[in-house]
Amino acid sequence: MEMIEQLADTILRFGLIHNLEVLYEEETDSYVIESGERRTRALDYLIAKFGDGRENAETDAAEYKMYLKNVKQYADEGYPCNVKKKIAGDDESSEEEQIRAKIESKIRLRIANEEVRREDPARTQAAVRELHNLYTQLNALASGRERINVNEKVAQEFGVSARQIKTYMSIDKLIPELRQLFEQNSITLKNGANYAKLSETEQREIVALIQNGGDKQERKLLTDQLVAAQKQIKQREAEISTLEKTQNEVLAFKSQQEEKIRQLREELENSVKSTTGHQAELEETRERLADAEAELKRYEQLVKKIEREKEEERIKLEKETRKKMDPAPVMRAALQVENLLQMIAGVTAEFKDILDKYAAAYEASDGEEVTAPEEYREKYKQVTRL
Repeated sequence: MEMIEQLADTILRFGLIHNLEVLYEEETDSYVIESGERRTRALDYLIAKFGDGRENAETDAAEYKMYLKNVKQYADEGYPCNVKKKIAGDDESSEEEQIRAKIESKIRLRIANEEVRREDPARTQAAVRELHNLYTQLNALASGRERINVNEKVAQEFGVSARQIKTYMSIDKLIPELRQLFEQNSITLKNGANYAKLSETEQREIVALIQNGGDKQERKLLTDQLVAAQKQIKQREAEISTLEKTQNEVLAFKSQQEEKIRQLREELENSVKSTTGHQAELEETRERLADAEAELKRYEQLVKKIEREKEEERIKLEKETRKKMDPAPVMRAALQVENLLQMIAGVTAEFKDILDKYAAAYEASDGEEVTAPEEYREKYKQVTRL
């Protein structure tokens, strides 16, 4: 309402600068506002405030004069509108054209509504998603060259990059608990997009960490660890997939080689049985057979080698999968250790500085009834010994 009152004040002083954009629906004999809901509410507010002509505590004579000059005409004659073509009951339009017109109307409405409402990331994400869905629907009605890159088109409407639109769209991959935290502005768009890269189980680790009081640093450490582990697992899976593809190719060659050997053996057997067979031809066939058998042996060795490599990758994959199954306690403990190490490093530097000053003062004194610096150094070594 505060924003409506601010806009009303502007209209009161300067009048309505831009007409409302409306769409006429013949079936209901009504006008649907596409752009100008805030202006409409501002005009409603001004007419309700000044329309009875009284000058009460809320209105002074100067404001009422501005109302008579800039607003009263709208109370008498109606609000000025730019009317778009009707989309219902139009006999000349095909069903597809009417559907397209409705989608385009929703797109214009969404764009107009978001022009002044970009402060809330959750609201913007919802607007991006809706506009993305509308342009996707419009694309489904288009053909060939008429189709657009939806991410780029939405990015153009919002004045951001296509990559940023992908970031907004990734929020839809969050589990409900994290989605709610995003909508409450408890987690940022950037963090939400990072969490969206994780599996449902991993996202629940993040929720558990948040519920247990984990701060931003702990969450980042856990997320980075989960993303890194996920990346390693995907690499292992890709390597296994490549090995399996290579193995299938080798098995196909091996099968071809076995068929070639079968044919050569049959050819050799027929040549031996034939009384007209020449010795040279027999030797050539035997050599070809020996080469084919040697090639087959190489393929068999290669298959075994690939199988061993696949097994090694599977073992690595299992280890990495187990390692990331329950990382939250480990991550939290690791962060605590790092924080303590930083504290120890700071205290050690401070201790050394103070001990050096004490040693200088000790040398300048007679040294009676005070502890020698060497004793303090020895005590420090005993305290810090793990």
